[in-house]
Amino acid sequence: DKCLARIVAISHKGDAPKIGLTMRQPGLGKLDWIEEDRVKEEKEVKKIAREEEKAVKGKPTKEKSTGKPAKAKEGKK
Repeated sequence: DKCLARIVAISHKGDAPKIGLTMRQPGLGKLDWIEEDRVKEEKEVKKIAREEEKAVKGKPTKEKSTGKPAKAKEGKK
């Protein structure tokens, strides 16, 4: 399997060198896993965009009769 990994350790002891890898970080791992994560993230972004679009369509924005935006209410100090 092809994968993306980050090298975390290298050892040259003895006849056989060792290389330590990690694939636990986002964007690392088996290429199939990375593609699945990318597709899943795209679906979530589209879902959020649709929900925001519905919220905007459902709430008409009206200004006061003066034509100025409403002031924010201040809390107690």
